[in-house]
Amino acid sequence: MGLGPGDRQKFKTRLLEERRRLRSSLEALESSGWMDAETGGIGELSTYDQHPADLGSEVAARQVDLGLQQNTVRLLAQVDRALERLEEGTYGVCEECGRPIPMGRLLAMPSATRCVECAAAEEQGGPGGSSSGDGGPPGSLRRRRPPEEELLSPPFGRSSRGGPAYDGADAWREVARHGTSNSPQDAPEEMT
Repeated sequence: MGLGPGDRQKFKTRLLEERRRLRSSLEALESSGWMDAETGGIGELSTYDQHPADLGSEVAARQVDLGLQQNTVRLLAQVDRALERLEEGTYGVCEECGRPIPMGRLLAMPSATRCVECAAAEEQGGPGGSSSGDGGPPGSLRRRRPPEEELLSPPFGRSSRGGPAYDGADAWREVARHGTSNSPQDAPEEMT
């Protein structure tokens, strides 16, 4: 599949419009004052008289704003990369495998630089889709376990191979030996 001059111009127009939209969105986020260091955009001169819960709500709102800003910057970089590829003449060709990116994907996501298969493989843990997790179908939570877990050994690792498993109930029994905050009605069997 090759892109004709009309297609290239159509995608360039769409990408430039998306770039304008993202830049406008980024400017709106930055002009809202949420990045003020002292008061974090809460509209107060001081945080002294604010209830901690109010400040917690503001912190949560700032985290949302920061996430929106970071996502907008990421999307803007994708659009810029697609525009570069358009100028280089490599737009519409997968960066990973070199196969043509289907027109349907480009229409749905003009900033796409990978075919569906390569994009899915990257999400699964890099080229080829190999992940540090063990087992599980592609996309399952078992595949996306933190890499630190590979270094943990029982009783903290997730392995019960080679013997009885040490689980949360075992850990609770060990901790409960030193006392709990249970009252008689919470655990009558312990009151014997």
